[in-house]
Amino acid sequence: MVITLYDSDNPDSIPDGVAAAGYCDGYAAAAWNARGWQRFPHALRIAVFATTNDGDVGDVERGDMLPWELPDWIQMRRAAGHPNPWGYVNLSNWGPTKTEFELRGIPEPPWWVADYDGIPVLMPGAIAKQYANQTIIPGNPGYLQALALRKADQEVEGARRDAADGASDECRLECARHLPLLLCAAGPGDTTAHRAGE
Repeated sequence: MVITLYDSDNPDSIPDGVAAAGYCDGYAAAAWNARGWQRFPHALRIAVFATTNDGDVGDVERGDMLPWELPDWIQMRRAAGHPNPWGYVNLSNWGPTKTEFELRGIPEPPWWVADYDGIPVLMPGAIAKQYANQTIIPGNPGYLQALALRKADQEVEGARRDAADGASDECRLECARHLPLLLCAAGPGDTTAHRAGE
């Protein structure tokens, strides 16, 4: 079971009552700190700088983290107590970023992969796919759209990956900090945040 996840540097462009992702650092943090987190208290927090010890997702793309910086960020977030930080990558830099984890013997995170093909289908090895940007979405609304697996499906994917590579990494089978609310069930008084996937 998947849900639709909305990602934008401008929280005002995201519709009400949806699963969202915003920015805890970089230029977009000001808008999210001013308005975004209040509207979407359970949104995934994206970090764009490798030195930011905050966030649920490390963003690897031009102008943000480099492929060799993500392993350190993931390790930093794990050491800070985050149960399961994600890595966000473009399809073109997914391979090089995975190689950095392999070379250093660091367990890979769950992957959110951007491939703007307009096809809302997850790819093997990823728990989320960014499939549409403003040029694909009618009306150029100012947000990006992704699919993300619900918690139970993440656990199945994690177990499948563990069986394939022989690893036993409990961290990968835990929900990310906000995922119980974002992908599994709504929080107290919240009846809409998870509806897109039902």
